[in-house]
Formats: sequence, C-alpha cells, structure tokens
Amino acid sequence: MASFLAIFGATFPFFAVVALGAVGAWRGLLGQAAAQGVTVFVFYFALPCLIFRAFALRDLGEVLRWDYLIAYGAATLAVYLAALAAGRFLFRLNLGETALHGQAAAVSNAGFLGIPLIAGIMGPAATAPVVIAILWDLVVTITCSLVLLELHRARQGEGGSLARAVAQAARGVLGNPFILSIAAGIAWSATGWSLPAPAGRLTGLLADAAGPAALFALGASLVGRPLSEGLGEVASMSLFKLLLHPLAVALVCFQLYPIDPFWAAAGVLTAALPVAANVFVIGGRYGLYVARGSTAILISTAVAVFSVPAAIALLGLG
Repeated sequence: MASFLAIFGATFPFFAVVALGAVGAWRGLLGQAAAQGVTVFVFYFALPCLIFRAFALRDLGEVLRWDYLIAYGAATLAVYLAALAAGRFLFRLNLGETALHGQAAAVSNAGFLGIPLIAGIMGPAATAPVVIAILWDLVVTITCSLVLLELHRARQGEGGSLARAVAQAARGVLGNPFILSIAAGIAWSATGWSLPAPAGRLTGLLADAAGPAALFALGASLVGRPLSEGLGEVASMSLFKLLLHPLAVALVCFQLYPIDPFWAAAGVLTAALPVAANVFVIGGRYGLYVARGSTAILISTAVAVFSVPAAIALLGLG
C-alpha cells in the first residue's frame, strides 16, 4: 500500500495537469478556439519536436528495436481482433461500430498522455518505445479500422470502397506530424551528425513544452463529453484498454517473446493508458459511435488515474 501511494503521488501531478485543463475549459477560461489552439500547438509543433529529438539525438541501434515492434504489435493486434469479435458477436454492432470498438480497445492515448507520463516516470529514454507504439497504431491498427469503416460505408451504399479506404489511410499516415517527425529523426540519426546549436535549442525549447501542454490540452478536450447509452460497450472498451491490453503486452514481452525489460515495461505502461481521442475524431467523421466512444475516453481516463499507478507498482518501477 505504501508503495502504491508513493507511485500515486508521483503520477498525480501529470493527471492534475489534465484536471486543470478540464477545469479551465469547464469554467470558460479556455474557450473552444483557445483549446483547439493549444491542441494544434501540441500536435503540429511541440510533440513532433520531442519525437524528432528522441530519435535524432540517439544512435539508431538504441531506438530502432524491431523485437519490440514485433512484440508490442502482436499483442496489440490480438487485443484488436478480440475486441472486434466482442463488438460483433457480443454487442451485435455493425461493421463500422465494430471497427471503432476494436480501435478504442487497442489504441492508447500515447501522444498526449503517454509520452509526458511515461518519460516522466521512466526517464527520457522511454520516449522511444512509446513513439514506436504510436507508429504501430497509426500504420496498422487505425488503418485497419479505416478500411473496415469504408467497407461499412460501401455496404450502406454511401460510396465507400476498399481502394478509397486504402488511399485515405495512406494520406492520413504519410501526412501525420508524428510519422514525419519519426522519419526525420531516424534520417538525422543515420547521418551521425550532431544537431546544429540553433536547431538543438529550438527543438529543445518546443520539446520541453510538449508534456504540460499536451496534458492540459487533453483535459480541455474531455469537457462536454456526455455519458451515453451503451454503457456495456463502454465498459468493454475500458476493460480491454486498461486491463486486457497491458496484460497481453506483458505476456508477449516478458514471456512469449522476451525483450529488453526496460522496453517491455514501457510497452506495458503504454498499453495501460486510456482510450485515445482519435476514436472520437474518426467516429465523428463517419457519424458512428460518437457518444459511446466519447464516453469510453472519459471513463477510461478517469479510471486510469488509479489503474496506471497500479500498473507501475506491479512492474516494480516505483
């Protein structure tokens, strides 16, 4: 108990910044346009600089861990498929809703919450495994969901097609600032050069702002998310995300395909994070699962205040 309380105290400031963002939006101190501006700053400037530096300032051998990508990816894919099955056969969801149920179960809020929280607990070296998990989610999990959503649209006679789904997914992946910053960081690391001093100071300044700004923006985004019907599905998504996903990653990374313990622990913590906001964004684009996805984000984030410290304690990181 003492260890858990100590870890809870260590993680509390991160979640407190999220709460402050929510309070600012709730009290009207941060209007919708202002909250969107903070999100734009984080998504397009601060976090990309942090991700770029995570790769550019280290030797490629330290950050390009294919064993980790395989282990984390296999566990995440298994959870995604299991959640698809649960959505389809347990809750009788249509194909598009099933895709979003699976995405919510297997895609963590790693960018806005995971990078500052896990790097804050485990040190800056933990940024790389979190970012590689984001890479998997963007390239594989979310792409699979987009394909299923377009197939659902085609079934409904709304002009969807597999070719359109693949093209849309490719545009989304290739234009994502996180993907671009990963590619730029890897390319710079491959040169073996150090960053010029002005570039180092600029990217460092923006990277230092990424953590608190991301947490604050996350909190502001949670305000106004209503509790909805379909709480059984919300409970399923939250259970998959906060319990089954980290358990699957732990099983693979520590037992079935053992990898470096530091990377394994970072992967488990990444998997233990709450539902990512992109399930709401993508659901809104397709007019599907918006209320239930939004509720899952809110509920899982609230529960994570306690479940993430528990995961840290179980991993012996406290």
